[in-house]
Amino acid sequence: MAKYLGKTWDEWNQLGAENTVLSILSQPKAWEDTLNAIEEQKHISKFIQDFMHENPNGRVILTGTISSAYASDIAVPFLHYRKDYRFVSIPSTDIVPSPGHYLDSKIPTLFITLSRSGNTPEQIGAYNLVKTEVKNYKHLLITCHQESELAELSKQDPNSETLFLPELANDRSFSMLSSFTSTLLALLMVFENDPKTRSKEFSKLAKHAEKVMQKLWPSISDLAQENFKKVIFVGTDAFQGLTKESAHKCIEFTAGNVDAYFESTLGFRYRKLFALDSKTLIFQLMANAPYIRQYEEDLVHEIHANKTNPVIAALLWDNSEKSKPNVNYQFEVGKDIPYPGSGYATIIYTLVIQIFSLFLSTKYGIRPDDSEFFDQSLSASNMSKIYPYDPYKIEVRDIKKARD
Repeated sequence: MAKYLGKTWDEWNQLGAENTVLSILSQPKAWEDTLNAIEEQKHISKFIQDFMHENPNGRVILTGTISSAYASDIAVPFLHYRKDYRFVSIPSTDIVPSPGHYLDSKIPTLFITLSRSGNTPEQIGAYNLVKTEVKNYKHLLITCHQESELAELSKQDPNSETLFLPELANDRSFSMLSSFTSTLLALLMVFENDPKTRSKEFSKLAKHAEKVMQKLWPSISDLAQENFKKVIFVGTDAFQGLTKESAHKCIEFTAGNVDAYFESTLGFRYRKLFALDSKTLIFQLMANAPYIRQYEEDLVHEIHANKTNPVIAALLWDNSEKSKPNVNYQFEVGKDIPYPGSGYATIIYTLVIQIFSLFLSTKYGIRPDDSEFFDQSLSASNMSKIYPYDPYKIEVRDIKKARD
């Protein structure tokens, strides 16, 4: 009987993880469908290019909530490399309570909303604030749901366009898996002007994903079975954004049984070594750039020499002879396969983290397909209330506090 990540479908179903596994394994097909959706909606790329051409002094704000916000964090460094334009990532959960800190009515703004459901209150609130607080704005919504509130608002707004992701990108599992990588891929791809480049990058991703799902999963499973209660994800550049999503996934899939944290590579060197002990896993997400890799290999060496005996894992594109003696696990996801660029590489790294989180969930007896484990967070998100923005009240309060 066929097995998938080491188990049959019946076994995954008994563990309450069938939909989660299906979402993880179907991602290459979801990416292909996402690429096709972009090709079919060519006006989206033109919409973006026209804005950037007409507003050379403008900016692009990428926004999302939790995982969607982390996708924005990942994309910004990569887009800076590819485009001579100003990109910023600002979570909708920051914009809504403090729009005056982040929105400037005088700066032409392309506001890109990443929202799996299209119904997140903070996402809707942030979009409405842009419409009222920014004079010259354009809006792009990337979502899985055509019947969502944001999709309807976008449809009614002549300054807005919507990119609908394919059905396969819309996870049936609780957590954002295929929807996360497909959203990130779509975000990167809409800024690629050449269809041949998009096709080439997708071809690389498909080969990398096959390697992870066919060859690397046993070692990933072994890592998940190690005796740790705390995991710290460390990375630089686009991979620093991924450390946030990685920590979030571990907390989700273990229902809080594992404490998860994130930090930049150089930031971790400052007093964070006090956090290490034998119950800690350090997960270094290594960049492919030789310049950045020097700092990452130095950190791995320093942690190994710390004598606190944490478990150390390195996720990297190809072999690192310098780090290998200092780590317990080294996952080489792209050896002998062309490197697709840091933004696209994070998609493959994400696949590794998702599989790692899946094995953690089975370790702790968590059924990731069952929403009962997440009732508290679900009810909290559904109860989010958005208040009318009153800049005068904020200004008076802040002045009074300063005087006091």
